[in-house]
Amino acid sequence: MTTAPLIPRLDPERLDWEAAARAALATAVPLLTLYFVDRLDLAMYASFAAFTAL
Repeated sequence: MTTAPLIPRLDPERLDWEAAARAALATAVPLLTLYFVDRLDLAMYASFAAFTAL
């Protein structure tokens, strides 16, 4: 009986991790910008716009 690994491998043939990394980056950049400008009141709109852009 084999068990599934706890940490999935980053298989170069599968591009799931690339899409996930792009989504994380597209969300993190606007949120970090708002954090450094001290405008976290706009974070909800920025995250919605980031996911819409994807």
